Amino acid sequence: MSTTPGASRQDIDHYEHHSWERYKITGLILPAETEHWRVSTFTVTENDLRLYNLRLAFHGAGHMMMKLGTYTRLIRKGGFDPVMSDTYAEIDSHLAFLRQAHGRILINWLGLGVVLRGLLLNPATEHVDVVENDQEVIGLIGPYFQGDGRVTIHQ
Repeated sequence: MSTTPGASRQDIDHYEHHSWERYKITGLILPAETEHWRVSTFTVTENDLRLYNLRLAFHGAGHMMMKLGTYTRLIRKGGFDPVMSDTYAEIDSHLAFLRQAHGRILINWLGLGVVLRGLLLNPATEHVDVVENDQEVIGLIGPYFQGDGRVTIHQ
């Protein structure tokens, strides 16, 4: 793996073996909304957990099991399902990329910022260019990353 100058092997090892919970943005990205989008928190209860995980197992997606906790989601108003969240299942689906990415990185869609935040936690990340075509999403999520010189958001 090629690393960023200044990122030690110890930094990389610590990053790669850290818990998925470090990528959560709950409490960092605050609930807000625009005309078409809503950022909100939600809590997964024991009852929710049983039903959700049973449904996943039935459909052969048992590897995406939910965990108890409070999470943040981005929902397009008028829709039911979130387009992104910081649940274990969502983060787990990006972990391999987050751990292997290095240098200058291009990502498509800002969403809730979970992938961007994960990349910025990676000491091997030099710069991230984000392409997001929705100005409302940029307005909701972009300000949380504007102080980091390693990020450029393109519309």
